Amino acid sequence: MIFLFPNDCFNPKQPDVVYGDRYLAFERAGFKTALIEIESFH
Repeated sequence: MIFLFPNDCFNPKQPDVVYGDRYLAFERAGFKTALIEIESFH
């Protein structure tokens, strides 16, 4: 299972600032994470 988080639109390799803490918490807990570009779904 991979947990998806939106990326920062100005820095695509970083999570959106709203989700940054959660993203790091999931990674530190050993879960697989990935960033997605939410704008591409519009």
